[in-house]
Amino acid sequence: MTTKLGPCSEKVSPRNDSWSRYPCGHSAKVVENGKPYCTIHAPSYVNAKHAKAIAASDAKWDAIHAERQDRAHRIECYPELLAALELALPAIRWGLTHQPGNLVQLQSCEVAVVFAINKARGTSELAHDKG
Repeated sequence: MTTKLGPCSEKVSPRNDSWSRYPCGHSAKVVENGKPYCTIHAPSYVNAKHAKAIAASDAKWDAIHAERQDRAHRIECYPELLAALELALPAIRWGLTHQPGNLVQLQSCEVAVVFAINKARGTSELAHDKG
């Protein structure tokens, strides 16, 4: 036979002030530190809930930090990528004039490379930069 613990010993307030506090209306389910508590106000439950919320917040901020680090790493690579594209563009243009068999592939490569170079330079020109 189980014994009834009675009401929760925690005092609650609808406005979080000390003037309008009243006893919790839930039945006690556990006894901690010699006091009966409901499963809402038991210190072990409250601590577990806070630990879960902190873990979720930490995971969120870790993901944000990892994304920021990834973005910073990609930004560091931009100068090298721009240099590689600028080196590749003359070779693609040479292939357009000297290798007519690869015309379709080289034309699509040229458009993509010119677009990427213009985007990296911050220009919105879509015209081919003959240089």
